Amino acid sequence: MGGPKENKFTLLELLIVIAIIAILASMLLPALRNAKNGAKMTQCASNMKQIGILMMQYVDENNSYYPLSFNADDQYPVWAGKLVSSGGLRNLDIFICPSVNRENLCPYLIRKDTTIEQKISATAPAYVSYGVGRYGTSPTKADVDGTYKAVRAGNLPANMMVAMDFESAPQPYDGWYASWCSAFLPSGDAQAVDSANFMARHNKRFNLLYTDGHVSSSALKDLQFSSTDAANNSPWYHGKYCKK
Repeated sequence: MGGPKENKFTLLELLIVIAIIAILASMLLPALRNAKNGAKMTQCASNMKQIGILMMQYVDENNSYYPLSFNADDQYPVWAGKLVSSGGLRNLDIFICPSVNRENLCPYLIRKDTTIEQKISATAPAYVSYGVGRYGTSPTKADVDGTYKAVRAGNLPANMMVAMDFESAPQPYDGWYASWCSAFLPSGDAQAVDSANFMARHNKRFNLLYTDGHVSSSALKDLQFSSTDAANNSPWYHGKYCKK
């Protein structure tokens, strides 16, 4: 009697199995990538919610005013430094979007050989991942001394944006301290800036923090408006509130 018959894969069968595995992998990898991006977007939204809490705390302690975006005072030149100081934070982690390539960050933000006081007393926080509304909640000192004014929080609508994923191109690093209304103008408008300034880091969307403290995501096209409506209808720039 002969021994038991061996079952061996033929070369063709082996190739078919490999092809099936490759097809399954190609189907799963995008889903895994999207899940990873979604997790980063959620962490980014959490960062912005914490920033919103710090903003409200700052507003409560400063006669209902938001911090100026730049040249906030002689000690802390950038708005993020003001929030770190008033909130007692020991690092700048919540001001860095998790989707940012660490190689594109301003190195001073994450240096281990400098204290948090040294970091926030410098201009490095100008390259944080989130920009505040320069012509809305947080003008610069130069704006306040010139055309615009600081506005009390209680006089602003709930749908006004406080901060968002932003970079003012061209800059040496990923991130910029402030945004402006011209970034919401459609491509081709004479006053428009490059929409690449808005860092759609999360599946072509970005997170936005609003004056009532909530955070939501959006695509740039959902927020664009015509230049004639810029002064009054933009969710970012409200001329009737901040114009002198």
